[in-house]
Amino acid sequence: GGLFGPPTQPVDLSCRYTSGVASGDYDNDGWVDIAVAVSSVPFPISPCSISTGAPVLLHNTGGTGHTLTVRLVGTTVNRDAIGGRVTLSFKGGVALLREVKSSRGMHNSMDSRWLHFGLGDLGCDYEVTLRWPDGTSVKFDSLQLPPGGRFDIGYPAKVSAWTPGQD
Repeated sequence: GGLFGPPTQPVDLSCRYTSGVASGDYDNDGWVDIAVAVSSVPFPISPCSISTGAPVLLHNTGGTGHTLTVRLVGTTVNRDAIGGRVTLSFKGGVALLREVKSSRGMHNSMDSRWLHFGLGDLGCDYEVTLRWPDGTSVKFDSLQLPPGGRFDIGYPAKVSAWTPGQD
């Protein structure tokens, strides 16, 4: 895949107490954005006077390469498919793994139930292995889940393309 690069606009959190973070694709463009919750309480010992408490959005405007985004929808397994895993395997042995979790990290950190894959320069020929929380496994190829797509996958293997406003 790829890596986050330097921000295109200055982001200064040095004088702010941050109390949580959320990641997700807020504008549905395929690129993961990050929102940082900022406390209105200033640092106890700080030369700064910034204490607005306004959240900070780190908007990812994209880069080169493709993305793939999937959301698992359980029916006979838990509805949000917590514990489900999706692995993209590429020729040459490279694999990308994402797992559906209820939260990450500490404090108030959250992310969406969408699993995002940045394909970068790995190419568009991959196999997708989905393991549901109950252990059921299903495989798809890149023709069934093409790059640039955003898909709901219902238990055990019902694929549907997602369109904005569908939630």
